[in-house]
Amino acid sequence: MRAQEFLTTHARVAPLEPGLGDDECRAAMRSVFGYSDEGILTTFWRIRHRYSGLTYFSIFRQAEILFEPTFEVDLDTGQVVFAYAVMDAAPDGCRSGSVRPDETVWFGFLDRDAPTFPSLDHFLECDALLHHAHQQRLLSTETPPCQRLPYRPTCPSSTPTADEPGERILGGVVEPMMRGSCASTDSKRDWRPTDMA
Repeated sequence: MRAQEFLTTHARVAPLEPGLGDDECRAAMRSVFGYSDEGILTTFWRIRHRYSGLTYFSIFRQAEILFEPTFEVDLDTGQVVFAYAVMDAAPDGCRSGSVRPDETVWFGFLDRDAPTFPSLDHFLECDALLHHAHQQRLLSTETPPCQRLPYRPTCPSSTPTADEPGERILGGVVEPMMRGSCASTDSKRDWRPTDMA
């Protein structure tokens, strides 16, 4: 639910090229496995239909990202990979994001890849939660406007004399006061500067 609300507010859909068709995907699998796996093909088209073209600023990746799952067969490992599933909108050539046929999301840097999320839905939920937490942190650190209230401090027990400067604390700032004395006849014992008329 949080992810849906996040995407409705912050994401858009970018136009993409159509990519490989069914027959081309089957041919790519047959060239490595000797057969085509219809289950893998079904998963790919479901992921592509659900996420392809989605773009937004990712707090997790700290970049504008684009979902562009592309069917590929890794000849080195003999595995099907849905490459470019999560990519930076402005690729730097170092970071990558792909999905395996079991829907696990793998993020990579240079030649190292690691499983990071169980699915793209989990990744989206994480990004939505991070965005919510980021917004809450911004709200909690906002400084309210300073309000200068009427000042009527109580005279301390050790009463300053006319020869000693007083101090007051207003809004967390220590401010020097004019020299003066405490008027003992006043029930509130206000600080009354002596050099004011």
